[in-house]
Amino acid sequence: MELNKIKELLAKYYQGETTLEEEKALKNFLNKDIVPDEFKPEQATFQYFEEVKKITFSKTLEYQKSPDTNTPAIKKIWWSSLAACLILGLLIVYWFPSFNNTDTTSSISVQQNPGTYEDPEKAYFEAKKALLLVSRKMNKGTDQMQKFSKFHTAQVSIAKQKQ
Repeated sequence: MELNKIKELLAKYYQGETTLEEEKALKNFLNKDIVPDEFKPEQATFQYFEEVKKITFSKTLEYQKSPDTNTPAIKKIWWSSLAACLILGLLIVYWFPSFNNTDTTSSISVQQNPGTYEDPEKAYFEAKKALLLVSRKMNKGTDQMQKFSKFHTAQVSIAKQKQ
């Protein structure tokens, strides 16, 4: 068989595109005793595949029956766990009342519409304060960018000097 044909078949084999006949031709070629040196790794691989096919599993497996789930002890455990779950559920319902009920006599005052103001001037000043805070944070980040700007101008001037 031509070496170029073998190389093409190997490429197709590694891509998973060979037919069974092409794989048989590869096996026949690579299972020979004398193979060119460039195909020695593939020969070892195909020989390994042939050896692995010969390995058989000789141990016998024993089936172990699972424990019977209808025994009185299993039933007792099941019923006791069910009772514990029911008791736990009742305790949760009893100790944690619904959160939708609000106590009107509570000393904690909750603002009904947070972020809204009756006075337009107060709303303006609060919005201005929030925007100034954001502006300061943004400027703090852009200050660091000035260093990169200097680096960029130096890089551009070096590039111009090389030309």
